[in-house]
Amino acid sequence: HILRDTIFNTQTWTNEKPYLILGYAALDSAQVLTIEEGTKVYFHRDSYLLVAGSLKVNGTRENPVQFSGDRLEKLYDFIPGQWLGIIFYPWSNDNFINYAEIKGGLTGLVLQSSFSDSIEVDLKIQNSKIQHISSYGIRAAYSEISGFNNLFSSCGISAIAIEGGGNYEFYHSTIANYFVYNTRKTPSVIFTNYAVLTDEKGNKHTEFRDVEKASFGNCIVYGDNQNEILWSADSRVLMNFSFENCLIKLDTSELTADDKMRFINCLNYKDPLFLNSEVYDFHLDTLKVSPAVDFGSSLIGAGFPFDLDGVSRLADGKPDAGAFELL
Repeated sequence: HILRDTIFNTQTWTNEKPYLILGYAALDSAQVLTIEEGTKVYFHRDSYLLVAGSLKVNGTRENPVQFSGDRLEKLYDFIPGQWLGIIFYPWSNDNFINYAEIKGGLTGLVLQSSFSDSIEVDLKIQNSKIQHISSYGIRAAYSEISGFNNLFSSCGISAIAIEGGGNYEFYHSTIANYFVYNTRKTPSVIFTNYAVLTDEKGNKHTEFRDVEKASFGNCIVYGDNQNEILWSADSRVLMNFSFENCLIKLDTSELTADDKMRFINCLNYKDPLFLNSEVYDFHLDTLKVSPAVDFGSSLIGAGFPFDLDGVSRLADGKPDAGAFELL
């Protein structure tokens, strides 16, 4: 199925044949695009998917939905920047992604905001992988995201960038950012309660919005930078974030006492001992004792009883931190 510079209404895409996007494919407002398990969506160079309505991705563990570039040679499996990404318009809502693999883009997911009085763009993403991205895995402005059992890796700027407030939850996710195509200077997770916007005349102004919640629980936030978490807050609006039972990489020497309290029972600068980060395998090493083993909170883990591979988190009593439970 070939889509070239087209705006379309409600459709269901199935795995009968792949989909190839040339230029752009745009889902119109108040319309629904449903993508069923096992469907492959390929993007030609500089192509992208625009979502003004609602996107429903219904992959399964055995048959995930795949979004990638259209170069199918093995050489391109890990190369970023082959296509532009999936972009949600400000009025897009009720988006759901389950068991998707998004790889090889300039960006992964971009959630734009009109900065109206209410949060407009919302997304629930679970059991998914966003990998080999030139810039941002997820870039969200004043949006609402609920995510769990996700893997973010090899993003050239940040894996998760939250700008200008919003409401965010990430549980049992592995953010393992090792990017080999250039020197990454930006931490893997960044968030602010303001954003600099440019109007149609090119004039810039700053919008301030509350970060009502940015919660990370039972996660791993690690990579090859010295610091993998960064925030910038304006005191005029709320900045409410926390990391609980997470393995993190963060220089806390200059943090205020209040900011240190946002990191609840976290392990800092403890190598999670991934199986093989050089080939992007972020399971926990079975031959070494990872500090992530049994480090998750049972209260958080009770809501997510199975890991990204479908392995029970609670069979051995306590969940491991991250998206993968040690077998």
